Amino acid sequence: MNAYFWLELLLRSTVLLACGELFLICLRRARASVRHRFILVIFVSLAVLPGLLVVLPEVPVSLWYRQPVAKVLVTATDLSGHVIAGTSAPGTMDWLFLCWTAGVVLTATPFLTGSLSVLNIRRRAEPLADGVLLSADIPVPLTCGLMRPRILLPATAKTWTAATLEAVLLHERAHIRRRDLLAHAGAQLVACLWWFQPLVWLLRSRLRAESEFACDAEALCSGLRPSDYASELLKIARNAGGCQVPVSAIGMLPSSHLEQRVQSVLYPSTAFVSAKRIGSLAMALILVACAASAITITRNSSYVTGGFIMKRTLISALLSSAGLAAATISGTVHDANGLAVPDAAVTLTNADSSAQLQANTNSDGKFSLNGSAAGDYILHITKTGYGSVYCEFSLNAQSEINSEFTMPAEGSPAPDSATGARGIRVGGAVAQSNLIHKVNPVYPIGAKQNRIQGTVEIRASISKDGLPEELRIVSSPSDDLSASALQAVRQWRYRPTLLNGNPVEISTTIIVNYTLSQ
Repeated sequence: MNAYFWLELLLRSTVLLACGELFLICLRRARASVRHRFILVIFVSLAVLPGLLVVLPEVPVSLWYRQPVAKVLVTATDLSGHVIAGTSAPGTMDWLFLCWTAGVVLTATPFLTGSLSVLNIRRRAEPLADGVLLSADIPVPLTCGLMRPRILLPATAKTWTAATLEAVLLHERAHIRRRDLLAHAGAQLVACLWWFQPLVWLLRSRLRAESEFACDAEALCSGLRPSDYASELLKIARNAGGCQVPVSAIGMLPSSHLEQRVQSVLYPSTAFVSAKRIGSLAMALILVACAASAITITRNSSYVTGGFIMKRTLISALLSSAGLAAATISGTVHDANGLAVPDAAVTLTNADSSAQLQANTNSDGKFSLNGSAAGDYILHITKTGYGSVYCEFSLNAQSEINSEFTMPAEGSPAPDSATGARGIRVGGAVAQSNLIHKVNPVYPIGAKQNRIQGTVEIRASISKDGLPEELRIVSSPSDDLSASALQAVRQWRYRPTLLNGNPVEISTTIIVNYTLSQ
């Protein structure tokens, strides 16, 4: 999962959360309980956003702008090769994914430690009434426990007046009745998973605030005078001081929104928001979530980043984690004289997510890269004193590719070498006329600055469905041009070639000319 994947997640979630905030503005005069439920809808939408990315089809939106491109010529040739086995080799870590995992652990730690702390406090507490406990370890009332909610009161509650005790219990029992603890735990989980999105933490804080406003309103519905209840809030705020309530519990701690809560108690809103309007806003938010998941930015008819890459990445990750996709690429590397090339660096890069596996050839020149998820991959083989070898593969679940690779001497053209491709020889005009979707390669900035130009020759195997399944660099002026050409050609699409009315695999040569303007 490369940086573009996480950037796309950040941008799509920002669109969703920003629209949710705008809809909340439309509900600013509604009851706090209504705003609380709508915030929960936003959290649910954010939680299912990755699932929508997998399920929904892409909706391409074109983004046109000028960019340097390379000239492309298509010809045809024939390929042949043979199969060879390999040995296992280690892979490399996805550091961005590890950073995300570390962030999840760090943000979830306060909730877990808070839960343990509250559990210990609850065990040491003394029973006062049904579902109510007294504890000397807390300065303010708390509600805790997901499965068996309990109200924790400070030890000083024994000296409270009947009015104070009544106000506190009405407020805390409203939290239990509304299942606020469960809602806050779910929101905390979503916030931990989306810890890199700053807006989610603001929304989580607002959810807790709205639950306090809603419970204040329910306490007043029991018949308490607003002025008396406001006085009790001020009294609890003075006793609380600067204490912090664990995120795993809900505390009647009004200091953070004291002024707003007192105003809402003394001057409650009488505005009524119809269920139809609330439902319309919730439906609009769901549509925003679907649009944010499905819209894919395109450029000159090619996917840049967005839903297409994210869908491939997410599906591959899910299949790999479930053990449903474990492709293997193995082979032998030798020089032009047929001698094994040991200690050559072999790198397999996912063309969509940029995840990498690496290995070195053994003394026999053999290597094997195991456990790759389904997708398009670029194989790069390098060693000092030899020319680089580039090759592109499309891997399916449980697929195995075994090939032989020839590394030319540095500065000499790459000889024909095996890719394991199968095909029949066709005329160049046939191959070019069957090309129905072509993505022009982008001239690499580094190559332009260094005034590198020339021709990249690619051997390709076109499947019966018209997909370039295996690509190999035969000759190239530089690695930058090789990578640019492979990135573009792997997105080409061909009309299936028919032989006696049946589609067949073909082998073709693609020539990409990189020419600098004078």
